[in-house]
Amino acid sequence: CDPNASCGCSDKSQLHLKIVGGQTVRTRIWNWVVSIHVRNKLHCAGSILSNSWILTAAHCFSYSNNLGNNILQIDPSHVTIHAGSNNRFEEKQIRNVAKIILHPHFDEFNFNNDIALIQLSSPFDMTDITLGHICLPSLSLYEYPPINSSVVAIGWG
Repeated sequence: CDPNASCGCSDKSQLHLKIVGGQTVRTRIWNWVVSIHVRNKLHCAGSILSNSWILTAAHCFSYSNNLGNNILQIDPSHVTIHAGSNNRFEEKQIRNVAKIILHPHFDEFNFNNDIALIQLSSPFDMTDITLGHICLPSLSLYEYPPINSSVVAIGWG
């Protein structure tokens, strides 16, 4: 990773192959990761795209009502986004949510198109060194990540 990069850089040199029971990392290692809370409880993780937009999984905000294929979405007024710390109990910057946009073809049964955008009610202060934004692949890349490359899953459980 280029330490001079403007986004998506981590100084974590050794990666571990587990998600459940993973390891706590030092502050600012993955400074684009946010915790998503629903009714004040940790619910999911997301990535900072900009000071007002978060990228996350659509399954974090929808569920089937067991009466068919209806998807019920969680009310944005019940959601807060916490950023600036890898400690889920430390409050750095907390923002309310204005809008949640699920991929229009999200399938809650097989998780196809499991992606969502969150628009914040007010922007994060990105001058805070504990916050950063994630890098996105360039449009010129057909397949990303490349086959046989290492990837990292980040979250709280």
